[in-house]
Amino acid sequence: QGPGPVVFTDPSSLDTRAYFDIPGDYVLLLTADDGELSASDDVVVVVVPGNQPPGVDAGADQSVSFDLDATLDATVADDGLPEPPPGLTTLWSQLSGPGETTFADATAVDTTAAFSVVGTYVLRLSAHEGGLQATDEVTITVTPGLFADLGGPAPGNGGVPRLTAKGLLTAGSPLTLKLTQAAPSAPMLLWLAFDSQPVTAFGGTIYAYPPAFQTLLFTNPAGSFSITTTWPAGFAPGTDVTLQFLIRDVTVGVTPSNAVTATTP
Repeated sequence: QGPGPVVFTDPSSLDTRAYFDIPGDYVLLLTADDGELSASDDVVVVVVPGNQPPGVDAGADQSVSFDLDATLDATVADDGLPEPPPGLTTLWSQLSGPGETTFADATAVDTTAAFSVVGTYVLRLSAHEGGLQATDEVTITVTPGLFADLGGPAPGNGGVPRLTAKGLLTAGSPLTLKLTQAAPSAPMLLWLAFDSQPVTAFGGTIYAYPPAFQTLLFTNPAGSFSITTTWPAGFAPGTDVTLQFLIRDVTVGVTPSNAVTATTP
């Protein structure tokens, strides 16, 4: 008796092998018969589960604003086999999406993810234990954030410079600016305007004009730049904020990035 069938290599042999499809307790009976008399004895065989792939749940699908990171709340379970277990490793990766995903810790089960552009992303969590692997996916929909793109860039040595900004514009909150496709290792001005009066210049449109604040910065050798700063206190609700880079470009002189704008909450 038992929870499933038993297959014997040779059921008529005293010494044989038995194969089980389902874990559980089995009672096997050996009977001897000489034609006149018979006797029997039984043995209990406990079949334990073999090593199984890890159980992986990447969490529920979610929507998140571009200004915020997605919190990935996943679950990974292991059966603890074999003894001793070989160790469990996990890794997050991006399967699809319109931009790039940056994980705070791609090897952690629970982590956060930031996204380079708005859109729908599919992320995969993989778990490895010995030679076994299991995966699960979660869909993250990134909705537009506080900043809107005004356009206005002009092409230069590195392409068409693209500025993205993410932040809540509340006192003490982080503000992250990223610039790509600009001239490499180039000086540039970051302009910030509160009363924007756009002008056409340098082959594009300068929206952050007149600047209320400007600072000198430099792109890296790849023509990119990234900075995270803290938004200061003192701005009244409803204040319009416009940001734009003006990059020194050896091929055309000055190249403006696109401008981004937002209103303080």
